[in-house]
Amino acid sequence: MNYTSYTEDFVKELYYRIGILRPQKLDFGVISYKMGIDVFYWNKPSQALFLNEFAWIFLNNHLSPQQIWQDFCHELGHVLLHVFRNLKVSHFAANLESHSLAEIILLA
Repeated sequence: MNYTSYTEDFVKELYYRIGILRPQKLDFGVISYKMGIDVFYWNKPSQALFLNEFAWIFLNNHLSPQQIWQDFCHELGHVLLHVFRNLKVSHFAANLESHSLAEIILLA
């Protein structure tokens, strides 16, 4: 039997809900657009910022494409944790927080 982790199930469901059904469609521009997250490049370390229901991801423009993807996934993890904390989805946030953001990156 194939077993999947809670995080794997979450990432699969997230991609399904935003219409990403094939690995070829994994593109942070598409993901951020469909999730309503603006992405910007700048000369500082990558980070996510929040204000009320809005989220922005700032990516360091000196990174390689692979590093940019990894940073995007990491910052997206912060956005998701922020959203779920604010929605008071405590069981989900607790389960997601028990996994590292690095695991979310690996699954992406």
